[in-house]
Amino acid sequence: MTLSRNLENTLMRKDGVRVNQINPCWPQTETEQQLKIADGIDEQWHEYLSEVCAPSGRIQWPREVAATAID
Repeated sequence: MTLSRNLENTLMRKDGVRVNQINPCWPQTETEQQLKIADGIDEQWHEYLSEVCAPSGRIQWPREVAATAID
């Protein structure tokens, strides 16, 4: 976050450019899914996460993170 803040401070003053930062939580990717299945974990493992692992009650999908960046 410090990098984003410093970039914002420099670029906004110099060129009027805003800098934003996205801090996604744990995204569910194809590789993550394959690794879990290879470890013998149920395919729906992401539906049974505790609040410690996923404070929002679920993990995010890459398309959700991308939509935040594009929106």
